[in-house]
Amino acid sequence: MTVEKNKVVALTYELSVSDAEETPQMVEKVEEDNPFKFTVGEGNVLESFENNLMGKTPGDEFKFTIESTEGYGNYDPQAVAKVPLEVFSVEGVDKNELLKEGNVVPMQDNQGNRLQGRVMDVGNEDVTMDFNHPLAGKNLHFKGTIVGVE
Repeated sequence: MTVEKNKVVALTYELSVSDAEETPQMVEKVEEDNPFKFTVGEGNVLESFENNLMGKTPGDEFKFTIESTEGYGNYDPQAVAKVPLEVFSVEGVDKNELLKEGNVVPMQDNQGNRLQGRVMDVGNEDVTMDFNHPLAGKNLHFKGTIVGVE
């Protein structure tokens, strides 16, 4: 079987990331004993990722780069915001544990949309949060093997 819409694909891969000036750094490795599985066309992975795998069959190797603009977009400085400290006052939650620099905190905007914000800085009255995707501004370098198509 070949990789095409509505097929379940199992694969192994190494993901390295870089920006324009960096040497790619490996950030994730998926091995054959626990392959990554997804259904093509369901929107659970980047469309550009799926497009690079179309037509491949089990045993085929792949190697491709997805530029940041085709991946998670460019880093947007406007996605960094100061959030009032009182927003994080939730009963049963230790604010000091939650608001450590680098922690990712699940949140909701005024319309009920779920967001993930990374704590950048904690001040006396507000918290600086980065709502960019962690891979925003990064080129994604994939190398792997198709291990199954159903």
